[in-house]
Amino acid sequence: MTSSAHTRDLILDSAEALVLRDGAASLTLERVAREAGLSKGGVLYHFASKAQIVQGLVERLIRHFEADLGQYLRKTDTRPGRRTRAFVRASLEGSWDRKTGVRSHGLEIFAALMAALATAPESLVPLQQRYARWQREMERDGLEPARATVVRLACDGLWFSELLGFGSLSPRRRATVVQEILRLASQDEAGVSRKAGRA
Repeated sequence: MTSSAHTRDLILDSAEALVLRDGAASLTLERVAREAGLSKGGVLYHFASKAQIVQGLVERLIRHFEADLGQYLRKTDTRPGRRTRAFVRASLEGSWDRKTGVRSHGLEIFAALMAALATAPESLVPLQQRYARWQREMERDGLEPARATVVRLACDGLWFSELLGFGSLSPRRRATVVQEILRLASQDEAGVSRKAGRA
């Protein structure tokens, strides 16, 4: 990683930390600079405004989620529904922790979304467009489109409920819920549904 790329990541890490610790209202150029141990000019060299920092957070979370999807697509089976199952695993098994190289619980995504909603909603447009693409890909994945959509919505619902602390599940219950979501995304279940629909 180049020095410039490292500094950009340091700034984005600092912005994430501020949002997670002190809320989206804390996201100012001055506070990000202080958190990163840089001058305000040092931050402005890489990001001309707070909105650009938020845009950087959103773009980075898209890259990381796409990397997760790619990893699962390489490892997963070749049966119909493979993209849908990769989406489930990428959504519910975490995202990359850049510092340790292992999966984290998705706080980076939460920070980016909160910052965007509070300060620069227009920065969510690339994520909205990417979500539309993921949806189209899952609908063409060999499963019934409605089933693939239900699976995606179940992933999103579990993910957001965990981040917001709504109806927390025990680890055992969560594991069974994830297995049920994966079962819905399986080829056999899709086949059963098609036969039932034709009967």
